[in-house]
Amino acid sequence: MGEYVVLGLGTFGRSLALEIQALGHEVVGVDISRSLVQGLSGDIRQVIEADATSEATLRDLGVSNLNGAVVAIRDPEPSIMTTLLLKKLGVPYIIARATSSLHEEILKLAGANRVVFPEHEMAVRLAHEVAVPEVVDYLSISSDMGINKLHVPKDLVGKTYRDADLERRFRVRIMATIRRDRVIFGTSVTDEFEAADILIVSGRDDDLRKLAEVAGRD
Repeated sequence: MGEYVVLGLGTFGRSLALEIQALGHEVVGVDISRSLVQGLSGDIRQVIEADATSEATLRDLGVSNLNGAVVAIRDPEPSIMTTLLLKKLGVPYIIARATSSLHEEILKLAGANRVVFPEHEMAVRLAHEVAVPEVVDYLSISSDMGINKLHVPKDLVGKTYRDADLERRFRVRIMATIRRDRVIFGTSVTDEFEAADILIVSGRDDDLRKLAEVAGRD
C-alpha cells in the first residue's frame, strides 16, 4: 500500500484522489478552497485546506516521505510552482496536469515525471467510441498508435487465431482476450474466437480503425 498526495481538488483531482483511495492506498487531498475541502471531508480520509505553493506547507505534509504526488491544479503558475517545490523536496514521482504544450514543457523542466491532459485524453477516447460504437474503450499510446478494446467481429467467430491472421490483414496485435469471467493473455494459434469475446488489440490508429469498422459492419 502506497501513500500519495493530490494537490488541487477540482473535478479531476477529486476523482483521482477517490480512485487512489478506492484502490487501497493512503491519499491526502489538498486544496486552497475551504468549500471544496469541506465538501470532501466525508469522502477522502485526509483532506486539508492549504496553499500547495507554500514550501512550508509541503514540508509539514511530509511529502518527501510519500510514494508520489499528483499536481491536479489547472492554473499554470501555481501548478508549476508546486511541481518545482515537490521536486526540490525530493518527492520520488510527480504527475502533473497540463493545459497546453508550453505548460507541459515547463512542467517537465520543473521536474514532473509524467504530464497528463485529462480533457484531451477523455476527448480522444470518447471520439473513438462515438465514431465506432463497437469500440468499448480506447487508450492512446502515442500520436498515431493506441490500444482498442472491442467486440470480436462476427466473421471471426469460430475461426482460429491462425485463420483470422489479424497481424497480416490489419497489422494489429492481439494483446489479450476477455472471455466470460477470465482474461486470456497472448494468443495460441489453435484457439478459436467465441461470440462474446472482447479483444484487446494494439497497433496504429488507422489500422485499429479499419478493424473496428469491420466489426461495425457485421
